[in-house]
Amino acid sequence: MHFFNLLFLIKYIERWGTGTNDIVKWCREEDLPEPIFKEVTGGFAVVLRKFQIPENLESLELNERQKKAIEYLKKYRKITNREYQNLCPDVNRETLRKDLNDLINKKAIIRKGEKKGIYYEFI
Repeated sequence: MHFFNLLFLIKYIERWGTGTNDIVKWCREEDLPEPIFKEVTGGFAVVLRKFQIPENLESLELNERQKKAIEYLKKYRKITNREYQNLCPDVNRETLRKDLNDLINKKAIIRKGEKKGIYYEFI
């Protein structure tokens, strides 16, 4: 008899393979990226992430201000115009607005909310 069938029979697990589907479902319900499942040295690992960081960030040719915004996003998950202005106090608002729009065009971030509630987060 297969080892996992024994675990099922003694009620140690519900069914073989159903937990991974549950984890994916829960991540989606919480608006989180899907987990990464991988085999590691004969074992099994599940990597849970707070947010999805675009894979192509290194190739986007970001300026120093935009890199600050990305670091802020990695830490806090979202950034507002006001927060970006606080990160770059010596830069005018129009330049910062263009920076954020450039990040949107490069598919690094997405704009959410409306009017005074606008914020940006990773796609």
